[in-house]
Amino acid sequence: MMPDKGDKMASTEAQKRAVKKAQAKCDAIMLRPPKEEGAAIRAAAFAAGQSTQQYVLQAAYRLSTESWKSSMASTKRPPTRTKTQLPV
Repeated sequence: MMPDKGDKMASTEAQKRAVKKAQAKCDAIMLRPPKEEGAAIRAAAFAAGQSTQQYVLQAAYRLSTESWKSSMASTKRPPTRTKTQLPV
């Protein structure tokens, strides 16, 4: 027997405030790949032992730093790290 939506525990007001506070610190980026590509991304994330979000963010970070490194190679300035960069 499948549980109904009404079978969930009710969230307390404190839990709702905590979730809202945590979500306020996050950006929301929606991706809508074709179903086959989405399945391939999910499978690759699973194979890597990561959540889909971790996997996609890591890939985006790697691509952005590769692009940044190639643009910095021509400027001869030492790279600086900003607070917005994700950890490797």
